[in-house]
Amino acid sequence: MVSNMTESDISLRKTTLAATNPVISSGSVKTITSGNSSVSGTILSGGVENVLSGGVVKSTTVSSGGTLLVASGSSYGRIGGIAINTTVKDGGSAIINHNGAEIVSAGTDHGVTLSTGYLDIRAGGTAIQYNAKNATYIGITSGGTSLSGIVDHSYEWVGSSYYESYKGSAAKGVAPL
Repeated sequence: MVSNMTESDISLRKTTLAATNPVISSGSVKTITSGNSSVSGTILSGGVENVLSGGVVKSTTVSSGGTLLVASGSSYGRIGGIAINTTVKDGGSAIINHNGAEIVSAGTDHGVTLSTGYLDIRAGGTAIQYNAKNATYIGITSGGTSLSGIVDHSYEWVGSSYYESYKGSAAKGVAPL
């Protein structure tokens, strides 16, 4: 269940800071490998950042035409790559694959696609126009906000309420404080 994952769990991964403020330009691919992290990166149009299982990116901005790919974990429940507080601008894309995770605890997450991954929306975080499919787990904890998400066979926790969605719009609203 996504709500059991904490930011301290991520810090326990003991990642090595691979890059601070990287700018990934058109035609470039930056890969964050297991045990490494990147902070405050910008992915420009035509650029790609690939976060492998065990890698972490935080406060990344995906510009129009840019792509953030968060890799799969194992099928045994191991979390894949992790993206924290990603900003996806109109026309950009962030794709969270099998057992990858997106954690939104500050700011707004716009236009993320999740396929069998985790979306954890926490106090101060907002997820807008996300597309969750294939048994994605969505947790909206106290003070988190979900707006205009589309789901196809996903599981949602809003505060202490649980929803199973097969096709249609995700639960909207703010989890109670």
